[in-house]
Amino acid sequence: MNDISTGQTDEHARALARAKNDLTRELLQGDRDALFGTFGTSMKPLLAQGDLVAVRGCAITEVGVGDVVLLNIDRHNNKYLLHRVIRKVGAGGHARLITKGDSSPRDLQHFTGEQCVAKVREIYQDGHVCAIHEGVWRPINLAVAGLSWFSSLFVDGYPFIRKKDFRRQVLPQRLANSALKRLVRLGKRLTRRPAEPPGGTIIGRDQ
Repeated sequence: MNDISTGQTDEHARALARAKNDLTRELLQGDRDALFGTFGTSMKPLLAQGDLVAVRGCAITEVGVGDVVLLNIDRHNNKYLLHRVIRKVGAGGHARLITKGDSSPRDLQHFTGEQCVAKVREIYQDGHVCAIHEGVWRPINLAVAGLSWFSSLFVDGYPFIRKKDFRRQVLPQRLANSALKRLVRLGKRLTRRPAEPPGGTIIGRDQ
């Protein structure tokens, strides 16, 4: 009896996951924005837990360094991740992305073009909106991606740094992280305007 019940429950869960994946793909197709909720903290200070972002489906050829993208990290269980692209390897439809959360000390992750399903266009936060895909955000996003990459270079050596050399090794990372946060906050101050998120289906949350 328990085995049958478990099997039915598993099949029901898989059916729900497939239906949600189908809905997500449908909403991300075309020229419409879809709403996505944030859950984690890896993209602070750009994104905070509970923010809503407007995303639009895209091909890998439309993605560049500095873009904040929505990545499908588990298509079977409908799990997604919001990260910043800090490197793009290869060209055309076969390119691969190296991504990282702005506030993560390392956390470099590699994704295929098929896993990149959308780009973040707008952020809805505390009754305001910021359009991070245009204007002053273009150079800011590029600079933040460079600082994030630079910061990640200092993490792997921590266990091997002698105590007297620790400050010298860590200081560049601290300076890079500080500059990154200042740039993001500057971009928000320059571009945020009062607005509430549009009505619509929230298609999911990042992990």
